[in-house]
Amino acid sequence: MSQKYNRAGFVLLDAVVGLLLTTSGCWVVSQAQLVMSNRLVIERRRVDQARVAYEKSCVDLGQAMAATHGQ
Repeated sequence: MSQKYNRAGFVLLDAVVGLLLTTSGCWVVSQAQLVMSNRLVIERRRVDQARVAYEKSCVDLGQAMAATHGQ
């Protein structure tokens, strides 16, 4: 009888450990997805800032050329 309870206890322990590992694994995956999402947002901001700076330099160059040729 005692062996039957021991076996049931091990099965229960195994199930609990499996659940904890699965839960922690899901948490790790969700944290990794969050980090990647944040990195993507940061990278998009950098690209947007670079695009704006490039467009501004093109406008500045165009104005400088117009001023030079207009004199």
